[in-house]
Amino acid sequence: MMSTLIPRLCCQKNCVHSKSDCPPRTLAPKGLTFDRQAAFDHAFLEAVLRNAMIPLFIPRTFPLLDPESQPYWRRTREEWFNGVKLEDVCPPPKYAAQWAEIEGAYGFIAKWLDSAGDGRITFYGGEIIVGGKPRVAQADITIAAALLWMRIVCGHDSAEWKAVEGWHGGRWKKLLELLEPYCDSSR
Repeated sequence: MMSTLIPRLCCQKNCVHSKSDCPPRTLAPKGLTFDRQAAFDHAFLEAVLRNAMIPLFIPRTFPLLDPESQPYWRRTREEWFNGVKLEDVCPPPKYAAQWAEIEGAYGFIAKWLDSAGDGRITFYGGEIIVGGKPRVAQADITIAAALLWMRIVCGHDSAEWKAVEGWHGGRWKKLLELLEPYCDSSR
């Protein structure tokens, strides 16, 4: 018979207690239920990733991959795009329109945050620091991951990335600065 006491790393270092005594750990602000998180994920996937970012960034990610990964990436992503070659998904003449779509999609998310009326950067509100660390929601990490993808593909010092940093009053730059201690984009 298995013991009900199992080592847990969630509460304290070297903590051992029963699973039922473990306090829940979540990246959801108080009152944000699973269904609301799922709704955010769906909206972000549709509005920001699928419709705005993916057409521009999937093809531009390809040359950054290791050569041995490129055939798989090309084959599977071209299947996503119904057989359209990566180079034809969003050719350079369409970049400006796609960038406008991306900025508009992030503007949609910015309006959600602005609706709280408190100048918040994160879904928790403001820049709440708990124990020297920012308190963030799963939604903030989702947004930051997409922003980091853009920064890696565009280049940290590119004019494209500098424009993103200025969108919506610099909100996305501030979010990444807040989360920078947790980011390792060195690879």
